[in-house]
Amino acid sequence: MDPYDPETEFEFTWISPLHLIEEACNTYAGPKVYAAGFLPIGLCPMGGDSYYLRFEKVYAERLALYRISYDWVDPASTSPVPPCALNLVALSFAQVLNTARFNEGLRAIG
Repeated sequence: MDPYDPETEFEFTWISPLHLIEEACNTYAGPKVYAAGFLPIGLCPMGGDSYYLRFEKVYAERLALYRISYDWVDPASTSPVPPCALNLVALSFAQVLNTARFNEGLRAIG
């Protein structure tokens, strides 16, 4: 079941391609999250969590949108990204884009 509800609002700010590379390669837990198959695309405007896309083969090969909390990811650990760090926002990022409103600051409001 897709947790995405177009009536429930969430907000993120798009990141630039340069920021995407920085987030994936050099942030606190970014390299570990990126290696697990997540691509950073946005940041929570309130700070903290980042938004990532993940190719989900189990869900008919859609791009799923996740909010990932770095508080739960230990970059020094050899274990994978823990499930408690992953918050599935939507199974289909296309659905989010189809129902989103965009403001002048390039923030997507789902």
